[in-house]
Amino acid sequence: MTHLRIRRRRDVLFLMVVVGALLLASAYEIAVARKVTAEPDTNEAGIITTRGQTQRRTDFMWGGIFAAGGLGLMVAGVGGLVSRSSQFEITDDGLRMNISHRKMTEIPWDDILSVTYRGLPSDGRSVRPTVAVTLREGVRMPMRVTNADVEGQTILLDADMWDLSAEDVAAKASLAFDLQAQVTSDPRGNEFVE
Repeated sequence: MTHLRIRRRRDVLFLMVVVGALLLASAYEIAVARKVTAEPDTNEAGIITTRGQTQRRTDFMWGGIFAAGGLGLMVAGVGGLVSRSSQFEITDDGLRMNISHRKMTEIPWDDILSVTYRGLPSDGRSVRPTVAVTLREGVRMPMRVTNADVEGQTILLDADMWDLSAEDVAAKASLAFDLQAQVTSDPRGNEFVE
């Protein structure tokens, strides 16, 4: 049974769609409409000059870049809103994590040493919220880890866009891990309750 399921935040995905639409509108304005942007240079007869042709090519280049970026953001945002796949799950058997491109990797409780929160520096000014899952010595790391970082026996999951804070996720996963350890050592069999 799944006790906690974490997905990407809806507001961030919606913002991606909005920014993508703005980039597409900007691309159209730059390359085609020209209601706000300047027309290329022309001579007295209204014919585009050599400089104007260079300006036009530059406008098409920037329009193409804005269009590609806008389309990419819109596709990613709409796809994320439609599917909203799980990023992290706490189950009876262990943890399930999206660490290899949309495929959940299950790690049993017996293989886990600890689950903690880490605030990793990202660009010198901000801290990237991270959930750190440390595996026991001798446990093989998952083969394909593309959506996380690995340091030794620790999988570092970037929780920046999750719908629950990294601190809360780490606390709930650590509590579930501790309760699982009690159930394993307690023959009466206490059950995990969120």
